Amino acid sequence: MHGEDVTDWKSFLNDWGLQFNNVIHIINYLNTYPLILSLLGLKDIIVPHQLESVQKDWINWFNKFTHEIDKQFFKPYWIPLIDNSYDAFIDISSGKFPVFAIHYFFFEPFRWYKEFYFDDITEVLLSPDTGFDIKKAGKKAMLKNGEK
Repeated sequence: MHGEDVTDWKSFLNDWGLQFNNVIHIINYLNTYPLILSLLGLKDIIVPHQLESVQKDWINWFNKFTHEIDKQFFKPYWIPLIDNSYDAFIDISSGKFPVFAIHYFFFEPFRWYKEFYFDDITEVLLSPDTGFDIKKAGKKAMLKNGEK
């Protein structure tokens, strides 16, 4: 373990409980719109009743990181979106709940990086009613955040 970086479930809920509870509603909503998930390229996202278990597993995994590059990049307040995978997350540290995938750059300088699908989940959630172009906005977010 790495001292102050260690997060347990109780401290996670103390720090992020309100935001975490909002994710239940986001996950539930996304699961009712398979077209949105398809446009995002997200398959097999978790369902609301899995959320607590998935997050506990993520926190447990997070606490086992020993390499500095991993400890600096990963955060306990990221919520895994994909069942049995740590490839896509919602960041609950921002009120906009950005959605992103993670990738590893296997050449020097070795590093992890984020590929943002969206900077603001609200745009995605309202897209069936507003006609918001999910594909276009997702590409714009990736470009804005320095991804190609």
